[in-house]
Amino acid sequence: MHRKVPAWFGGGERGKGPSTWEDTSPRSLSCHLAYVREKTGHALVAARQWIPAEHISDPVRSRVMGLPPGLVFRTKGQMAIDLCAEAFADGLRLDYVCGDEVYGSCTGLRSFLEGACQGYVLRVPSSFPVTLATGVKLTCKEAASQQLRSKRRWEIRSAGTGAKGERWYAWAWLATISPRHHLLIRRHLATGELAFCYCHVPEGQPLSLTLLIRAAGLRWPCVMRSVKLSHHTRDSLSVSPELRVIRRLSWEKTSSTRSCETPDVIT
Repeated sequence: MHRKVPAWFGGGERGKGPSTWEDTSPRSLSCHLAYVREKTGHALVAARQWIPAEHISDPVRSRVMGLPPGLVFRTKGQMAIDLCAEAFADGLRLDYVCGDEVYGSCTGLRSFLEGACQGYVLRVPSSFPVTLATGVKLTCKEAASQQLRSKRRWEIRSAGTGAKGERWYAWAWLATISPRHHLLIRRHLATGELAFCYCHVPEGQPLSLTLLIRAAGLRWPCVMRSVKLSHHTRDSLSVSPELRVIRRLSWEKTSSTRSCETPDVIT
């Protein structure tokens, strides 16, 4: 039986050419979900075409784009909930759901994942508020500047292999007033630029800085991704060098199309 996996959410790039909906505007984006296994492979689990609200509300533009009648605008956070709900219903289990700031800032998505006892490592903006274990409420930026002044609080670790080799950063984490939530901070070694991830680890699931870094550091070309972390190692701080990915396409304009039926399709 495969253990749970983390998932990564993000927004599609704004293209310069026609979109999937035959729209000449570069503003139509897509939202994807992937199941990934590091150094092993990846597969598409689900995807949605994201259409800006102004495109849907404009009858002329909507008709030119060929949008179906009655199409209702949904934010990318709402689409992420839809994709995860479908994946969970199909029996897909994740270690963590990961995503960029547009997903980390979505209260509804975080609540949905917590209600499903699903761990997540979601990017959040520097202005995102957190209540630390001391009860003090600060923004992520304020928490990092006040609580992480000592170099001893930081650890240099790789976020995984990139096009130019290992991606080394300084990492630190802070406990919050909730024992199930942590703030993960990444600092660029050359520029000092900070990136923040708000993390949730359900009760009974292994928790370590290493596991959170592996989830946050995983890169994949698509918008949303799922990460397979193995806990069958010597200790809870170790992570398997492999990550498995599975994805299923499910477009709003067409019927759902299965591209993978089981995690064993990719070896």
